[in-house]
Amino acid sequence: MPIHLTAGVFTLDEKAPPELHTLNPAAGCIFIKAGHLHTGFVTAVDDDGTIHTCEGNTNPGGSSDGDGVYVRTRRRAELMSFLDLNAV
Repeated sequence: MPIHLTAGVFTLDEKAPPELHTLNPAAGCIFIKAGHLHTGFVTAVDDDGTIHTCEGNTNPGGSSDGDGVYVRTRRRAELMSFLDLNAV
């Protein structure tokens, strides 16, 4: 199932086919940060709900005015939704 090609996080979330949306993140999912502020890929989810990600357009301080691609650890509460590209 294709997803809409866009540079906007809101558009990515809004135009994603409903069957791709999931409440249960897993490695390979696209995450959408609360407020449609940022996106990236889930690389792993710990038993305690900690989510490990790989994100572009960021920096070591976590700014959205980034200088590269970084691996991050996020709390579930920071992330608004997930798109499971393996769902279809």
